[in-house]
Amino acid sequence: WEGGLVANNEDRGRVMSTVATLFFWSNINGCRDDYTEQRLPDLEPDHSSVVDRLDLLHCEAPVVLLRVEGGGHRVPGDRILFGSGLVDALLGVQNDDIRAAEQIWTFFKNAAQNEGD
Repeated sequence: WEGGLVANNEDRGRVMSTVATLFFWSNINGCRDDYTEQRLPDLEPDHSSVVDRLDLLHCEAPVVLLRVEGGGHRVPGDRILFGSGLVDALLGVQNDDIRAAEQIWTFFKNAAQNEGD
């Protein structure tokens, strides 16, 4: 989220913060300062992890941020491969309110359909 050195090693480079990345795509896509924000439904209240969706408005191409609050270092979605208590202890809570692969596919499918407009 905060960005910084990759694996605390100067030789491996730096990663931009989430906010800097959002501003980068906002500038590239000519967005104005308007945005909407909504909390997505909390489908797994026992996990104390929720997802907020931020949509930048008036952009040449869509800019969306899905922010997982209270989640671990995990890809949101089904627990098909990694659902053990040990993995949870090492990586933190996995958010199951969204499925990352579905969100990514929907984003690009909608962007491609809107490109013809």
